[in-house]
Amino acid sequence: MKFAALGDGVTPSVARITSNIRLRSLIAFAGWSTLAHAFTMLIMSIEAWSHGMRRKDSPQDIVIVGAIGVLLLAALPARERASATDARGN
Repeated sequence: MKFAALGDGVTPSVARITSNIRLRSLIAFAGWSTLAHAFTMLIMSIEAWSHGMRRKDSPQDIVIVGAIGVLLLAALPARERASATDARGN
């Protein structure tokens, strides 16, 4: 459910990335949370396997979710550098 709601905001953000640099934090959050989710899936699968159980998600699911997180982070625009006058408030 989280990813469906997040996808509605991230997909247009990636498409307009050159026109609106403020969406960088939304894309970064989506990328890092997707990687965290993939890592959690991996840990849970390893735990289940160590107890002789099998989870419904396959290793391919973990790789796909992880790849989506990496792609989102790769789509991040470079940070804008603040000039010295902006830092002083002039």
